[in-house]
Amino acid sequence: MKRKFDMSDLGLLSYYLGIEVKQRAGGITVCQSSYAAKILESAGMKNCNASEVPMETRLKLSKLKDGEALNTTEYRSIIGSLRYIVNTRPDLAFAVGVVSRYMEVRGKEHWNAVEHTLRYLKGTMGYGCKYDRGADLKPMLTAILQEMSKTGRAPPVLATFSAAVWLRGHHRNKG
Repeated sequence: MKRKFDMSDLGLLSYYLGIEVKQRAGGITVCQSSYAAKILESAGMKNCNASEVPMETRLKLSKLKDGEALNTTEYRSIIGSLRYIVNTRPDLAFAVGVVSRYMEVRGKEHWNAVEHTLRYLKGTMGYGCKYDRGADLKPMLTAILQEMSKTGRAPPVLATFSAAVWLRGHHRNKG
């Protein structure tokens, strides 16, 4: 490629499209903490209190609006930003997926659910994904399943992540 095109070596990738990349001998870590800060600032929640979970347990949202109409552009913009941050934050996938279903018909309860997810984002801005060199996800999945069998349940974040890992492994075995 260097013979055909003018190229220069910029070194290891460190930042790309809002994704911070840290490359070490043991593996690669990706996160979007600065992008998360921008989302919180644009939503006016830069100084909000943090939440421990991305969504309330057993939250029921309906397609019926309750109360005043919300700013459609702002709501869609925040949801779009949250959908992008899910690339490095699988713990947010379920909560963001739920609020994404109500892009057309949304009310105060939908905005409250988004705010709850943003408060969780505030408390976990440094979270991301770590890919260890040569590691397999099976030991992590095994540990999660063992914990679930002991307690009979898993925290919402682990339940979402373990389901994604299980589906990934299940798809490999079938295909």
